Amino acid sequence: MNYLSLSQTDTKIVPQQNDSTVVLPSKLMLYMVQDLVRYDLTKQEVIELNNNLRLRDEQIAKQDSLSLALRKKCIAYQSTITEYQYIDEANTRAISSLKDKQRKTKRQRNGFIYFSMILLGALILR
Repeated sequence: MNYLSLSQTDTKIVPQQNDSTVVLPSKLMLYMVQDLVRYDLTKQEVIELNNNLRLRDEQIAKQDSLSLALRKKCIAYQSTITEYQYIDEANTRAISSLKDKQRKTKRQRNGFIYFSMILLGALILR
């Protein structure tokens, strides 16, 4: 409805003791009331939609903060895993080195045992 529809042809002024009462046709009044009711409902709908948006924004903010906290934990776990992998590699190298030393020591010991047996055998046979 626009303001042009409320022109002088749609209204009647009832002259009563210098009163400015405006009489509108009932159909026009019905449209005006419907328009006002629709406006009130639309206004309430906008309020509800804004509340809904605000609640969604709060929910998104909470999800973002949780996501950030989880990302930080993930990064911390990844650095811990990397540290343990480095330690594991160092331990593997140390174990390999110790096994090599053990094999070398066993060979030397076995060589000394064989050499000792040969010398002992040579001394006994003499």
